[in-house]
Amino acid sequence: MTGHGGVLHHVHLAVAVLGVVLALVAVVAHRHERWPHLVMTVAMLPGLLAGSSRAVPFAAWLAVVLGTFAAAWAGAARARRGGRSPATALELLAMAVLLLVLGPEEGSGSSTTAEAAPPSGAHVHSVPGDTAAVALVVAAAWFALAVRRCVPGPAAVAVAGRDPLVRSVCSSGMAASMLVMAAIPLVAA
Repeated sequence: MTGHGGVLHHVHLAVAVLGVVLALVAVVAHRHERWPHLVMTVAMLPGLLAGSSRAVPFAAWLAVVLGTFAAAWAGAARARRGGRSPATALELLAMAVLLLVLGPEEGSGSSTTAEAAPPSGAHVHSVPGDTAAVALVVAAAWFALAVRRCVPGPAAVAVAGRDPLVRSVCSSGMAASMLVMAAIPLVAA
């Protein structure tokens, strides 16, 4: 892999690894309700596999998308019942929408390994321009929400203690990594 495609491949892999690591840090740092960040960790895996030029089987991708939507719904229901902020549910929803919009890598639904792997030396993004732009807007909105939760102030979500701040910083990092991964198809075009 050389040139522009090789650089984008390495950038994609690096930000996907960063997203997975930050999701795991949020799981470890948070004492209560670790499940949303565990779901985010699993949801980051298709991006990690795409960054390493491995195809994600369609059934696995679909299970991750549906699981992330279900986690967003469950998080919203818990926030509504408990009178808490729905920020985590919104983050899970953004992750699910990004997974849905970006879709599995090209060839991931094929049955043979020769068809499933992208061509040697190529990092394939088969996302059309309009869909990539929608993904970029969703990722930018998630990033803005996550960064706003980190900034203290009267309009910010109340952050009391170390755990919520660590979780918010990790969420901002995951959102930034998804923003970069959403921008790659537009840069590659």
